[in-house]
Amino acid sequence: MKKTLQLLRGGFESSSHGTPEFNEFFKVFVSEFKRELKKYYKVKDFHLSKGHFYISGFFRLEDDRIFYVSTWDVRYFQFSDISNTGVNFLLIRTAKSFTDFHGGSNNYIKMAKDMFKNYQLPK
Repeated sequence: MKKTLQLLRGGFESSSHGTPEFNEFFKVFVSEFKRELKKYYKVKDFHLSKGHFYISGFFRLEDDRIFYVSTWDVRYFQFSDISNTGVNFLLIRTAKSFTDFHGGSNNYIKMAKDMFKNYQLPK
């Protein structure tokens, strides 16, 4: 998640449409998040979408558990709070399907290298 955090530190121009900075952030985030997740879990399906300065979507593990994941609006994030150890930035909760946006209880994970090493996905 190193490059993801570097891009967050750089900030984002606020706009009524997508920006090159956010497009790059989306590509990098999806790649790094998927790589981090696959280090510790067997992922069956993975679908993330680019919103208006946020990212959200679902992933399914090999055991058929489904999770919803979402970032905050990156334009309004307190970038001064980002440290080398990561940042509490990512919402994860259980879901019944790939259209269940209500799901289970909200859980937050710190975005960092090996972010799933000491984090147990909810049942």
